[in-house]
Amino acid sequence: MGGAEASQKKWVKGYHKRRTPRGGKVTVLAGATSAEELIEGLTIGVSSVIDPTVALITGLAIAIDNIVEALSIGELLREEERAHYAWPVMKWTGLIGISVFGSALAGWFLFRGLPENVLGFLLASGAGGMFYLTVTDLVPEAEEHHYEESAAISVAAGFLTIFVLSEMV
Repeated sequence: MGGAEASQKKWVKGYHKRRTPRGGKVTVLAGATSAEELIEGLTIGVSSVIDPTVALITGLAIAIDNIVEALSIGELLREEERAHYAWPVMKWTGLIGISVFGSALAGWFLFRGLPENVLGFLLASGAGGMFYLTVTDLVPEAEEHHYEESAAISVAAGFLTIFVLSEMV
């Protein structure tokens, strides 16, 4: 899929003339979400090595995010006017669930022997990735300027301000 202003739009159209697409927006969203869940699951695994309470909080936040993503997949399927879209929703959300669960287990098994500073770095990297996705999805201005430095600088400045003010209180 190529957006209306994507530089790859011409290439994608040519490719689709030669080969029929195997999926649509649902396939792209669910596939990308499954890949994203690998990072989120590893973050849960690292969190569980650090402290089970941190893993619980991280897992709950990711579960809430996944509910919203499952609803988005269902809405896209409904928009495609499929008469029976319950099975595709179950298939895609099942893939997402397996992805996050498997990567959480892998994270716990792979990272449980690492030093605390490495675990902290891994947890911060995973949390930063999830934070980036959340900001670009929830803040319309950040989504519009997705790849520009201004959005990143603005978000970073806002959070640094919050951090400084919270330490002063």
